Amino acid sequence: DTKTKEMLGGYTWGDFHHPAISETNGEYDGKFVFANDVANNRIGVVDLSTFHTADIMEMPNMGGPHAGTFVTQNTEYIVMPTRFSVPIGKEYAPLDEFEEKYKGVVSMATFDQEKKKLDMAYQIMLPPWSYDLSDAGKKMSGDWIVMTTYNTEFATTNNEINASQNDRDYIVLLNWKELEKKVAAGEYDEVNGAKMIDPRKHKGSIYAVPVAKSPHGVDVTPDGTRFIASGKLAPLMTVFSFEKAFEAIKTGDFESEKFGIPVLPYDKIVEREVD
Repeated sequence: DTKTKEMLGGYTWGDFHHPAISETNGEYDGKFVFANDVANNRIGVVDLSTFHTADIMEMPNMGGPHAGTFVTQNTEYIVMPTRFSVPIGKEYAPLDEFEEKYKGVVSMATFDQEKKKLDMAYQIMLPPWSYDLSDAGKKMSGDWIVMTTYNTEFATTNNEINASQNDRDYIVLLNWKELEKKVAAGEYDEVNGAKMIDPRKHKGSIYAVPVAKSPHGVDVTPDGTRFIASGKLAPLMTVFSFEKAFEAIKTGDFESEKFGIPVLPYDKIVEREVD
């Protein structure tokens, strides 16, 4: 009814997903929990000392933040990647122009633990793939975030079939520390009130790692040395080495380039496929 809608700030429903607990030095500290509202492109935070909601924030330019929520190792950022790619600014673009006009977006939100307020630091523009559950590095990999992708086929119809044709999709590696510096230096565009940066314009900020078809999730090991991709259509998990990835980046050992992103050689990064 009208009164209930007013109480809910004009919202009548949400789609709550993927809570993440705040971290200190890569360990859960139990202070706050963050989660997404996929339906309404929102992020919320609950204070675990009171179990009351501390803040809720809407995020522009998003196509449903289903690929979050996760936090960097000292809760510097709450990272919210979009699930689906949409035209930036939500302006209409026909599906015939999907590869040109549609983009993935990662929202990098901050949370002031004293004032208990969320804020949007910046957003990262990505190719028009679909993105799924993600994680942040720890310790030796603490400057990085890792995200699984699928629909590298750019399918727009019958997605369960057409977005599952390629034998490999990608894990995207993003160096948030480098992007943070670039944003601070003013190297961004403003889109709907948000600072938007394209990491492909900044060498060393983004790489891709081939991974078995249609992964839906990646986790970083507690020691920060490895990242492990789930299987969905492929019945296996894949273990990768950050150390090997960083060595390939250092030596410029790339197997190809996709959408302007250097692709690291699978055989030199993978440690094991686990059936």
